[in-house]
Amino acid sequence: MFKYTGIIHVSAHEFFDILLQQICADINNKTGKNYDNKSIMNGCRYKVKKSRGTKTSEAIIEVRKPVLDRKVETHYSEAGRNYAMIYEIVEKGPQEIEVTYTQEDGREKSGKLASIYVSRTTKKRFKEFEKYIISSRQTK
Repeated sequence: MFKYTGIIHVSAHEFFDILLQQICADINNKTGKNYDNKSIMNGCRYKVKKSRGTKTSEAIIEVRKPVLDRKVETHYSEAGRNYAMIYEIVEKGPQEIEVTYTQEDGREKSGKLASIYVSRTTKKRFKEFEKYIISSRQTK
């Protein structure tokens, strides 16, 4: 299990909205369907086929019903392995939130290098979200 908590200087609603947009874009790219934020607010489940060389497997991805401006949870199952990605949002002020990203992979302990990698990529992703949201505000 990996966990990273960071402070982002945007509102909880703005972060929640952009996070759902990213999930919808991912679903749309993988399935060819047309999901939007509203359509996944009740949760959704879809299947994708993955190919690695000559092997083909099917993955099941489930977006659990999000809690408005508070929590988004996605589960991924493939070949008997289960993963979960959870974003929990706590409002600290009008334009400041604390976001905790948890990645569960079914193992009790994970390697130190993997943990460092997940922390760095998550921190970078949070900063990219923050920059995007702030620049979107300025163009409105």
